[in-house]
Amino acid sequence: MTLNKSTHNVYFKLRNVDKDCYSNYTSPNSLLRYLPEDKNAKILDIGCGFGQMLSALKKMGYFNGYGIDICNEAIDYCLHERINVKNIINIIEFACSAVWDKYDFIKVSHMLEHIDNIIL
Repeated sequence: MTLNKSTHNVYFKLRNVDKDCYSNYTSPNSLLRYLPEDKNAKILDIGCGFGQMLSALKKMGYFNGYGIDICNEAIDYCLHERINVKNIINIIEFACSAVWDKYDFIKVSHMLEHIDNIIL
């Protein structure tokens, strides 16, 4: 499914997922070994959804996490929970505008399959 303006705000509803699905979320063990040792590392979660990964990272002592997503409902929830997130239109525009930002660790999960094929 390619996300566009008409589908991105119903993405979670189409999959019967909401913020409560992640209430007891913990970071996958397969990811833990790759996290930076430095708890001040700047971490980006692309396609952060309801912020479950960023919340789990906070519980682990990582307080410099940022998330991006296209779903207004998810972003509103994250902002309410004081999770540092940004609503984006699409990943290509974000990548072009964030060229000067540096991150120590970037997590992408369940997102790449939604990017349209791009011919450069």
